[in-house]
Amino acid sequence: MKTASIGLCLLILGSSRLVQGASYWETVQAQNPSGYWRFSPSEISGTTVAPTTGSVSGTLINGVTAGAAGPQTSGFGVGNTALDLENTTKVGLSQAQYLNLGDNFDTTRTAFTFSAWINPESWHSSGSTFAGTLLAKWGTGGTGNQFFLSLIDNPIGTESLLSYVDINTNKASTAVGSIELGEWQHVALVFQGDDPSVAGNDGYLNLYLNGEQAASLPLSLAAYRDGTSQIFIGAPNTGNYGFDGLIDEIAIWDGTALSGEQIQAQYLAAVPEPSTLIGMLSAAVTGAALVLWRRRKVRS
Repeated sequence: MKTASIGLCLLILGSSRLVQGASYWETVQAQNPSGYWRFSPSEISGTTVAPTTGSVSGTLINGVTAGAAGPQTSGFGVGNTALDLENTTKVGLSQAQYLNLGDNFDTTRTAFTFSAWINPESWHSSGSTFAGTLLAKWGTGGTGNQFFLSLIDNPIGTESLLSYVDINTNKASTAVGSIELGEWQHVALVFQGDDPSVAGNDGYLNLYLNGEQAASLPLSLAAYRDGTSQIFIGAPNTGNYGFDGLIDEIAIWDGTALSGEQIQAQYLAAVPEPSTLIGMLSAAVTGAALVLWRRRKVRS
């Protein structure tokens, strides 16, 4: 029975190791982002947010709260923190809360990926379908959405994701009601421009929710327009229709379109497969019983 007890302990420890895997931030960093911001207390000084990966620092605008509780699954580690943006009404840029990442990325490239974790606290809808902007960068001359990712409220109370790329006609949206209020959700935007010189290499705009592709739009767009405007997280460049809620683990890949498998790997690193104590004990007891059965067979 002593051997069975040892086997039980080893199986429990082994099961724990199997579900642990790489952490969320290790998974993201292994995918070589151009910029990655975790919002850890050590990375924030006043209104300046230092990057976890890359060289671009961001600026917190109009009193954004840092140090709010972020996603707390095992993939993030203990004490994970996020930004808390309060944009409950339609206001101008002088009052909206957002993170300004500046004009620091080469937006003439033909590919782009953005991922983050969001937890909406309320739906911001003021006579518009827009319920909260997550990512925005205006196009050339400050007009037209070069990149735009937002929650939409259409019909009211049934939120989803909407993304524009280059111009408003190139847009994709997820199913009605796909975004939950008061829950942490992983969102990602992946843009790939087409290459006319390669047959079958057409462009696309994909949206992902919790590791699964939730929308896709074919594009005949070789590259998106460069603009000198800044990248805003949490509000559009006008300040209206800002995001109200928590946001964390922002990552940008400038010039790279991540695959669906890579987006899913991010989500799975944050939310490991279920491994309750009961499940581990069940597996361990089954393993121990198998060991005893084999011993009896050998002795007989």
